[in-house]
Amino acid sequence: MINYKIIEACYLGYIKISNLQKELGFDHIDIYDFAKELIRIAEYHKNSDAIHIAFLIFDDYELKEDDFNLLNIFFHDWHDAHEDIVFTVSKIINCKLIDFFYSAIFFIPNYLKDDDCRALARKSFFGLGNNMKCVKAVEYLRKFELGEDELLSGFAKEQFSINRF
Repeated sequence: MINYKIIEACYLGYIKISNLQKELGFDHIDIYDFAKELIRIAEYHKNSDAIHIAFLIFDDYELKEDDFNLLNIFFHDWHDAHEDIVFTVSKIINCKLIDFFYSAIFFIPNYLKDDDCRALARKSFFGLGNNMKCVKAVEYLRKFELGEDELLSGFAKEQFSINRF
């Protein structure tokens, strides 16, 4: 039985991640594998707090290429961790993430339907910008730069400016 209160307490900063790991019975595995377990718990129990904690861990212990499939959780609407996921992953330099960032630009969870600033999309553009060594990232950014959506075009131009491309 999963103790949701302890997961929430960890997310709110009342207990350390290492204590959560022990409380949930995962103290026999390393912290990275614990983050993967948190994603499984989150998916099975629809627990958004577990996703937030997992991506806090992945922020310190970079998500490995073999585990990029865990990013599929991003495209579910039952949680509110989308910005945490994109923020964490946008720092990873890997050409295999380009399609994820591209798709993330167009994904708008229900709770962000009224976000005219498109903050989630902007964070995804940072992922493309950080991966401009990848031809496909530059192609997508050019496509957006020349596109009709002024906001997305501005995000693309911002990445070219930041990365002096």
